[in-house]
Amino acid sequence: MKCIRNIVLMSALVLTLACAFASVCWADVALDLQQCKNAIAAAEYPEAIGYGQDVIKARPGSDEAAQATFLIALAYKGEKQYEQAIQELTQAISDYPSFAAKARLGVADCCIEQNQLSDAESLLKRALELTADDDAARKEMMYRLAVVCRRLKQWDDAQAACKSIVADYPGEAGRVESEQATIALYQMKDSVQSMAKDDSLRKEMIYKLALAFRSRQLWDDALELYNCAAGDYVDEAAPCCQEMADTYVAKGDIENAIALCLETATKCAGDPRCAGVLFKLAEIQCLHGKPADGVATLDKIYADYPDSRALALLRKGQVQANFLRKPEDAIATLQKVISDYGSDPSAKAALRSIAHITLYCLKKADEARALLEQLIEKYPDYNTAEVQYCLGYCSYIQEDWSSAKSKFEDIFDNYPVEQIHVVAKYRIADCCTKLGDTEGARKTLEELITSFPTSPRAELARKQLDAMNAGSK
Repeated sequence: MKCIRNIVLMSALVLTLACAFASVCWADVALDLQQCKNAIAAAEYPEAIGYGQDVIKARPGSDEAAQATFLIALAYKGEKQYEQAIQELTQAISDYPSFAAKARLGVADCCIEQNQLSDAESLLKRALELTADDDAARKEMMYRLAVVCRRLKQWDDAQAACKSIVADYPGEAGRVESEQATIALYQMKDSVQSMAKDDSLRKEMIYKLALAFRSRQLWDDALELYNCAAGDYVDEAAPCCQEMADTYVAKGDIENAIALCLETATKCAGDPRCAGVLFKLAEIQCLHGKPADGVATLDKIYADYPDSRALALLRKGQVQANFLRKPEDAIATLQKVISDYGSDPSAKAALRSIAHITLYCLKKADEARALLEQLIEKYPDYNTAEVQYCLGYCSYIQEDWSSAKSKFEDIFDNYPVEQIHVVAKYRIADCCTKLGDTEGARKTLEELITSFPTSPRAELARKQLDAMNAGSK
């Protein structure tokens, strides 16, 4: 009996150890799969391939191995090793029938990325014939087919593919409508590019189409159209450059935006419109970490383009204040705008900027107030909500809470500018608190939250109300 009991105990121990070992193995496989996905997301493709291969070795023939095979293919595709990717996907089609539809879609994607559009079209049509029980994959195949037909300029086939998607998947109507609009855009682009250069509508249509492509974040198509306009119409080189620079910036390609502006400025040197290119260059330089270069560009405008000198000085003063944090230098530059170009519209903006710098950078409330009052007197059209807010802020930083509150309240009676209303309302609540009017502050904060619920100030107002409510308990 004792021997039998020992045998039973040993068997139980072996079984327990086996189960524990299996659990560890399963945990390792799951971890490797996750690390494979993480590596792909981080564009660490060789590491992803290694993790995927470990999964296949540990669990050959399993669903996990199928997933790993597909992920390995994605990693090869990420490295643009398309033959290897297709080889992995073809293996998945053969070995893992449940992943066949997804793998066929992957093969088509490899062809699309290599611009092998006719091959992609054939593959997708065949894949659709073979895929009946995987709605998610089938739907994506139909979308890819619409895109491929569009890129092949098979407009009717592209629209037919879209109609098929809606017929099979009514819930996709919104996405399909967007794709149909994109197809129409490309069709118009093809028509415009084939129009005669001397057609009076062509240039205008190019700009409108480029803007439409930009609105859909189809940057390369927009750039192609602007290049077309710049190449076909010599007088459009400078305006096109500015639009193209904006497109590069939106695309995140700052280096090319700057290079384009520099190249165009050299080619168009002396053309008054080239000043616009240099202003665009200075803007990009300042907004992307090169304010000193921006100032140098503005100095070049001042030296080379007399008609733009006032604006160049104005922008330089604003860069000195806002980017270089040199308020005294900024004021000196802006005062030169006023003294040398008093009749230019830039003089008005320069006086406003000096008032802002004096108030917000130097915190000199009395001087700022005098400048703001001078601005209103000399330029009545500048008596705006923003200027009135600045007057209120002068009193605010002097801790004259009653005067500040009164000026902020005047904004609501005379200036229907919602953005200023939000900030003014917040300041009014603060003034009420400083004056000991807790209920007035509470009421104002509640009004702010009700009137402007999505404003960042509304979130601050909620926190203040919570603190007030907690303090009153």
